[in-house]
Amino acid sequence: MNSLEEGPFSINWKDDQVFEYIEYTLAWPGYADEFRKFANKAVMDSVGATREPPLMMDTSEAENMLRTLTLVNGIYPMAVVAAAIMGGLFPGLIVMQSDREASIMRVLGTSKKRARAMLVLEQLLLCLSGAFCAAALLLLINGVSIVDRAAPLGVYAAAHLAACVAGGAICAVIVTRRKPLELLQVKE
Repeated sequence: MNSLEEGPFSINWKDDQVFEYIEYTLAWPGYADEFRKFANKAVMDSVGATREPPLMMDTSEAENMLRTLTLVNGIYPMAVVAAAIMGGLFPGLIVMQSDREASIMRVLGTSKKRARAMLVLEQLLLCLSGAFCAAALLLLINGVSIVDRAAPLGVYAAAHLAACVAGGAICAVIVTRRKPLELLQVKE
C-alpha cells in the first residue's frame, strides 16, 4: 500500500493499481493549482514515471461558484442599505398614522418632547422585538452555522435599528409640530 500526503491532500493506492480516470471535487477554487501539482506527483509516484503525465482539470464548476460568491459579496452591501432604508420608512409611516394619539397626548398636557419620545420609543421597542425574534428564528433554523455570520448580521441589525430610530424620530417631529386640534378634526 502506497500513500502520499501533501498539504490538505492525501491519496492511498495499491501497488498494482492503475489510475485511468480519477475525479475529485475541490472545496475551494484556490486549491486548483496546488491540487494539480499534488495529482501529478501522485501519478508519477504510482507508475514511476520520469515526466509529468497529462492532467486535465475541469474547474468550470469551481469558477462558477467563485463568480457567484463574488456577486453575492458585491450585492450584500446594497441589500443592507436598501433594507435599512425600508426599515426607516415603515416605522415612520406607523408614526404618521398615529398622529391622533400624539394629538390626544398633546391635548391632555404632554409636552412635545415627551410625545416625540413616546412615539420613537414605541417604534424602537417594536424593532428590537422583531430583531430578537429574527435572531431566535435564525438560530433555531441554522443552529451553530449562524455564529459564523454573526458579525455581518450584527452590522445589519445595528443599521436597521438606527434607521428605525431615525425614521421614527423624523416622523415624530413632523407629527408633533402640527397643531393638536387640527389633527383631531374628522376628515371627510
